[in-house]
Amino acid sequence: MKKVMMGLMVVLMIFAVALPTQAAVNIQKQHINGLPKTAYANGVGKPSMIVLHETANNSATIENEVSYMSRNWQNAFVHAFASDGKVIEIADTNYTAWGAGSVANRYAIHVELVRKGNFTKAYGNWLDAAVYYAKQYNIPMTFNTGKKGFVTHAWVSDQLGGTNHQDPIAWLKQNGVSMTQLEKDLKAKYRGDTIVSPSTPPVTETPKPNVPSNIVVGAKVKVLPSAKKYATGQAIPAFIKGSQYTILQTKADRVRLSGINSWMYNRDVEVMKTTVVPPVTSKKVYLPATASTWRIYGLRVSPVKVNTKAFLKPAKFGGLSYTILKSRGSDVYEIQTSQFGRVQIYASPATGATIK
Repeated sequence: MKKVMMGLMVVLMIFAVALPTQAAVNIQKQHINGLPKTAYANGVGKPSMIVLHETANNSATIENEVSYMSRNWQNAFVHAFASDGKVIEIADTNYTAWGAGSVANRYAIHVELVRKGNFTKAYGNWLDAAVYYAKQYNIPMTFNTGKKGFVTHAWVSDQLGGTNHQDPIAWLKQNGVSMTQLEKDLKAKYRGDTIVSPSTPPVTETPKPNVPSNIVVGAKVKVLPSAKKYATGQAIPAFIKGSQYTILQTKADRVRLSGINSWMYNRDVEVMKTTVVPPVTSKKVYLPATASTWRIYGLRVSPVKVNTKAFLKPAKFGGLSYTILKSRGSDVYEIQTSQFGRVQIYASPATGATIK
């Protein structure tokens, strides 16, 4: 009888080890159709980092965030959102997302913390989801140390580049969670312990209503010299002030600007009075899948080889297409890219590109 019992226990132990990792919170999969399937640097299904984000939007529910991203993923997208009631996965975690610059994206799963609702519950779900993904892909419990483990979006900006966001530092701090505490809570979740932070009540900001009628997508604005901080909390560099940008997205009290791809409060920008926003054309430029790379250029330079800003990779995605925002003549067009903002592209028929 003892041998039978011991054998049964061994079988149960083996079965338990063989079970897939289970999340402490229910993760609902609502994958967006049409997302690119790009392998990580180490291969499909082999991420090595978890990038921790927060949405910087006090009024948007998790459903609002998912809905917006499903319509605008060509600009940027993450893998999952966590709120006080649920976690929604919108992109297959076996493939990359466009959440924190080209370097980090090649290694990272991106998880966003939704502001609206009960902070303590949302924070717990956010950590649960991040740790679940880490264990699913054997990502180690390290914090802000490199391309393996958990990192904040702010760490990516400071160490890897390709982005300038400083989340989730400011929002966590407002709710009583320091970076030291975040690391402790991640470690506790990773071990399976119960976390107790934050110890302070959640902070709720009231968004400013009545967005001015001229604060619209496509309008050109100038960042005022008096502007001090981005809507996400980090200081605005001096070279940003006085510069002109195009509004890519609007929310209750803030706008997201091209070029810097950052959120600014409405009070810190001025709509250019003489600016006439060019209408978006109904035509698109199609780059063939046979082209391994395609040069793009900044808006203030001549579109010649020496002024190359970056390269698109049509072959990697089976071809690429972009809406033409403006024709500059001589087969030069302005387009909006997810990683490099608004740029120029040369697309004459001789290059293999087509305009439809």
